[in-house]
Amino acid sequence: GEDAVGTTLSFELNDFSGKSVRSEDLFAGRKVTLVNLWASWCGPCAVEMPELEAIWQEYGAKGAGVIGICLDGYKEKSLSDAKEVASEGGVTYPMLACTKDLEAAFLESMGDTVPTSFFVNGEGVIIGELIIGVDPDAYRAGLDKYLAE
Repeated sequence: GEDAVGTTLSFELNDFSGKSVRSEDLFAGRKVTLVNLWASWCGPCAVEMPELEAIWQEYGAKGAGVIGICLDGYKEKSLSDAKEVASEGGVTYPMLACTKDLEAAFLESMGDTVPTSFFVNGEGVIIGELIIGVDPDAYRAGLDKYLAE
């Protein structure tokens, strides 16, 4: 998992409305972005979404970003389920559907626990430690720390 830290995240994925989004555009202009990896079948992932949305509402104004990447979003049924989960969670931050290749890369570099969250800087470089599991306090602490730097 630690070998992921210091690597640069670069991707082009479709958001939940089907629009293509580049990671560079998501991260540029923000001091830090919280990236939340989740899966359509993951109960705890769904439960924490309103909390992630609250963090986005609070920290977005301070120059931080929040994005969700649904690891199994390349499967049609999973994407359909994931859209429902995000909608029920009141999510307004960017939600992206992962590709099979990128999912494999994430699983290899970060392990297979969902949710897994991490921070990237404006260049998309992964900073700090991976946060395994649901931990809103750690999300906030990390955002506070990197925004203050």
